[in-house]
Amino acid sequence: MVACHIFVVSYDQKKGATKLGQKTTYVLPADVTSPKDKISGIPDVIYDGGENTEEEEETGFSIARVNYDGRDRICMRWNGAEKEPLGFPNARGYATWDVVPAPLAPFAEYVALQLAQKKKPFLPDNLESLMKAIKALGYKVTVSI
Repeated sequence: MVACHIFVVSYDQKKGATKLGQKTTYVLPADVTSPKDKISGIPDVIYDGGENTEEEEETGFSIARVNYDGRDRICMRWNGAEKEPLGFPNARGYATWDVVPAPLAPFAEYVALQLAQKKKPFLPDNLESLMKAIKALGYKVTVSI
């Protein structure tokens, strides 16, 4: 599995993070660990699109595999920016994750992997190719017509 990892030198969710010696304007996805009673780990940040600016609103989000309520789930969040470093969602002054609904998770993960590889995201143009791509991510695929 391809992952986008950012090494954090120092971090304070209220003040921002230092990424490879540079201060970021948003909370790094690997450091979003709220809600604490639900999240027990972030095994893989699949895609980190960087700061969520007006110019980059198409890519300023993150998708990760998060251990949420004891299960690995695909989660998403909008990264922050200088004016709103916590991004969305957030609660009580902490950046949080939003769980992608199970029927959409394979597609979110597939597109995030393409973005992480700097590819233009697309879904395969036929059902057989789509099923093969989703199965390759470890999902069970069944078709009923």
